[in-house]
Amino acid sequence: MTETEQSKYTIRVEKTITVVASNEKQAVTEAENAFGLSPSHFEIEEKTPVKPISGPAIKARFHPQRWSGDYARKADSKGKEEWWMPLEDALTDDGILPDDRSYESDGLRYHDRAPLWIKQWDGPFYVTIQEIQDLPEDESPTDYTRD
Repeated sequence: MTETEQSKYTIRVEKTITVVASNEKQAVTEAENAFGLSPSHFEIEEKTPVKPISGPAIKARFHPQRWSGDYARKADSKGKEEWWMPLEDALTDDGILPDDRSYESDGLRYHDRAPLWIKQWDGPFYVTIQEIQDLPEDESPTDYTRD
């Protein structure tokens, strides 16, 4: 996993929002994707460093959908669909990774590092875990899954 240094940007639109991004331009792009407004509508109010991920991490993927009759179908994305987060933030209270396409994995979309448009998505969706990295040598991904 290659991670660039990230910061939290507080951006004023009609209300104040917080976005995690590598730079100011990416932060504004996140806001554009989420609100569908041009950059002239945004003003950076504050920048706060975000603690880098150290230790085991997972890559989560958001799968946006739309309704077509009674069926949820793949929808177009409004931006980046994947994000890295610390493994410990993804674990359930029992210390295991949530199953893909479950209530527990769906909650990962609200993580600080998830793109803003994902947090605001109001259609059907599901979340999957794509990758686990940097586990200690004496641990395996199966240590964090249901039997």
